Amino acid sequence: MQLLEHFHKLSIYPKNAKELKGLILQLAVQGKLTKKWREINSNVEPASELLERIKEEKQRLIAKKKIKKEKLLPQITKDEIPNELPEDWIWCRFQEVFDIRDGTHDSPKNVTGTNSYPLITSKDFKNGAISFLNAKRISKEDYIKIIQRSLVEEDDILFSMIGGNIGSQVMVKGDTNFAIKNVALFKYYKKSLSVPSFLKKFSEHIAYSLQNKASGGAQPFVSLTFLRQLLIPFPPLEEQKAIVEIVEQLFKEIEQLEQLTDKRIQLKEDFVVSALHRLQENNTQEEWVYLQKHFKTFFTEENNIKKLRETILQLAVQGKLTKDWRKQNPNIEPTLELLERIKAEKQQLITEKKIKKEKPLPPITEDEIPYGLPESWEWCKMQEVGLFRRGKSKHRPRNDIKLFVNGKYPLVQTGDISAAKHKGGFITTHKSSYNDFGLAQSILWDKGTLCITIAANIAETGFLSYDACFPDSVVGFTSLSEDVISKYVQFFIDITKSDLERYAPSTAQKNINLGILFGLNFPLPPLEEQKVIVQKVNTLMGLCDQLEVQIKTGKEQSEKLMQSVLREVFTTEEKEESKIEDLIPNINKYMQVAMITQKMENAFGFNHGKVEKQKTSFLLKAIKKQPIPYNFEKSNYGTFSWELSEDLDSSPFLCKNKTDKGLVYQIKLDKQQEILTALNAPENSSFVQAIDELVQVYQNPLVAGKTDKIELLNTICKLILDLKSKDLDIIYKAMQDWQIKQDGYSTKADKFLKKDVEKMLKLVIKLGWDKDLIKM
Repeated sequence: MQLLEHFHKLSIYPKNAKELKGLILQLAVQGKLTKKWREINSNVEPASELLERIKEEKQRLIAKKKIKKEKLLPQITKDEIPNELPEDWIWCRFQEVFDIRDGTHDSPKNVTGTNSYPLITSKDFKNGAISFLNAKRISKEDYIKIIQRSLVEEDDILFSMIGGNIGSQVMVKGDTNFAIKNVALFKYYKKSLSVPSFLKKFSEHIAYSLQNKASGGAQPFVSLTFLRQLLIPFPPLEEQKAIVEIVEQLFKEIEQLEQLTDKRIQLKEDFVVSALHRLQENNTQEEWVYLQKHFKTFFTEENNIKKLRETILQLAVQGKLTKDWRKQNPNIEPTLELLERIKAEKQQLITEKKIKKEKPLPPITEDEIPYGLPESWEWCKMQEVGLFRRGKSKHRPRNDIKLFVNGKYPLVQTGDISAAKHKGGFITTHKSSYNDFGLAQSILWDKGTLCITIAANIAETGFLSYDACFPDSVVGFTSLSEDVISKYVQFFIDITKSDLERYAPSTAQKNINLGILFGLNFPLPPLEEQKVIVQKVNTLMGLCDQLEVQIKTGKEQSEKLMQSVLREVFTTEEKEESKIEDLIPNINKYMQVAMITQKMENAFGFNHGKVEKQKTSFLLKAIKKQPIPYNFEKSNYGTFSWELSEDLDSSPFLCKNKTDKGLVYQIKLDKQQEILTALNAPENSSFVQAIDELVQVYQNPLVAGKTDKIELLNTICKLILDLKSKDLDIIYKAMQDWQIKQDGYSTKADKFLKKDVEKMLKLVIKLGWDKDLIKM
C-alpha cells in the first residue's frame, strides 16, 4: 500500500499531516487497514447480525419509552453505494446504529450562582475536549428541560453542526452535568454493542469530509436529517476494535513525525540565523563561501530564503557586497559630487516652478548613524537623493462614477503595488481607469516610476510597467541622475520596511507621511558603485529564486505522491475504473448545476429557485470563464437559457421542493455523496473555486444571497456585455427598454430603482468585472 510505503516521505511537509490523517480514516472505513486482520480472524460475528441486535435494543428502548420511535429512514439504493465493502461488513444509515440527536435551539437566560449549569456550544470545544471556563450558565429549570431531549452521558460524541469549526467533535469524559446547544449528540443504543472509540474515529472521518464540503460558505451548516440519513460502512464489532488500534498507532506515528519535522525546521532556522549574522559581522567573502556549501541542506524552508533575501539587501546598503570592487576601482566620482548634481537639478526645477522648494532638514548627527560606511559613501537624508512626490486624487467621492466612465488612463492602487513583488517588481495590474475628467484631478506618471505605498500596505514598492495615475496613498520617486538610483532606493525601502511600519499610528488604516520618508538617514554610494550593487543584488536574488523553485519542486513532488495515494485510497480492489479521476471524467452540465446548488446551500443555509440557477450559470460563464454549455439571451424572463430551464427539471441530481420562498431546487438525498465527491475532486478545483469566488460576491451586503439582487447584478453584467459601456445612464436607458413579464413588472427599470442600479454598478466596477465584459 503506497500510503504506508511512503509514509515518512509524505510526513516531511507539515501541510500533509492533516491530509494523511484524513486518508487513514478513509482507508479505515473502506476496510483496507484491516485486510490482514480479517485473514487471521475469519470467524467473527458479521455486521448484519450485530445490526439486528442493535435493532432489538432500539425496540426495547422504544417500548420502555426511553427513546421515541424514529421516522422511517429511506432505503439504501445501489446508486448511493460508493464502493464495495469486505464480506462481513454492511452499508447502513447512521441512525440505524447510533442514536443521533441535537441540543436546544433556544437561547436560555444567562444566570450565575451555585444552582446553575453550563450550556455547552461548539465554541467550548478546545483541543479535543470541553472547556467550561467561558461557557454560558443557565438555570436548573432550563437545564432539566434541555436534557429531557439530549441527555449527555460518558463516551457520547458532541459534534459541531454549524460555522467555521463545523465537524469538530469531542468525546465526553468526566463531568456530564451540562446541557448542549446547536451541536449534534451521538449516543449508543447499548454501549456493549458499540466501540466508542470507533464512533469517535468515524465522526472524525465525517468531519474531514464535511469541512472540505463546507469550504467557501459564509455560515456552513449540516442538518440533523443529513447526519441521520448518512450512509456509513459498518464493520463487525471485533473489527471495529482492530480498526481503532491501527488508526491510533498510525496517528501516533504522524504526530511523532510532525514533532521531528518541527525540530528539524528549528535546527535549520538556528543555523541560518547564526550564519547570516556572521555574514554581516565578519569577512563577507569568506562567510559567503562557507554558506554556499550548505544552501541545499539548510535553505529548504521558505522562511529561511526570506531571511537570506533580507541579509543580501542589508549587505548591499552597507557596502559589503562591493568591497573587492572598490579596491579594484579606486578612482570613481565620489558621492558628494553626485549629491551636488542632484541638488542642482532640483534647483532648476524650482526655478522653472515645476516643483516647490523643499524645507531644509537638520544635518545628521553622529548619534543617528547606525553603522559605518565605506570611505567613498555618504550619509544623507533620503529627500536629497531624488524627487519624491505623492500621487493625486482630489475629487470626492473618490469612487465617483464620473471619474471612470470610458476610462483610458490606468489607476494604480496600493494593492497593485503590493502584488508587484510576485511579478519581478513590476506593477502590471490595475482595476480601474480614469477618463479625461479623472485625469484632470490627478497626475499621469511615466512608465518606470518607482512607486512606494505610504498607507494600508506600508513601504511596498514596484515600478510602473506603463504610464499610470495613483492616489496620494502612494509616493512616486523620480531620479534626477540615472535610473539605477531608483533600484537602489527600492532596495533601501525594502530593508527599512519594518522600521517604517513602526512609524505608522495604531489605527484601522495605517499610514505614514512624506516627511517620514524625507527624514530617513540614507546610505548613498557613488553612482558607478550603485550600478554594481544592483547587478550583484539581482544575481543573488536570482539564486534565492532558484532555491525557492527547489522548495516548490519538492512540495510538488510530495503533492504528486499524495495524489497517487489519494487514487489508491479511492480505488476499490474489485473495480479498477473507480479511481477518483474516473468517477468524474468531466463535469457534465447536470453536475455543474448540482455543485452550484450545493455550494449556495452551504453558503446561505437555504435553497434557491430557477432564477438563481440561471443567473449564477451566466455569471460563471461570462465573468469566471467557466465552460458552461448554455447560451443565454435577453428574454421576457431576463437573462435566460431555455435549455438550462429544461435541464433543471430533468436533472438526475436535483428535486423540486415547495417552500414559503416558492419552488426551490435541492440535491436528491441519494446523490449527496456523489456531489460531495465531485466538489472535493482535484480536477474540479478550478470550477469549485470559481463558484466560491462568486458566492463571496453574493455574500456582499449589497447582494446578501437574495434572488432579486442576484438578478440585478446579472442584469447589469449582461447590459455591460451587450452595450460595451458601464455608463449608468446608458445602462438604465437599456433597462427601460428591456421588456419583462415578472410579478406585474413590464420592464427591468420598473423592477429596479436607478439608485439601486447605481450601487450595484459600483460593485461591478470595484470587482473589475466591467473590463472583462467590455473586452468580450
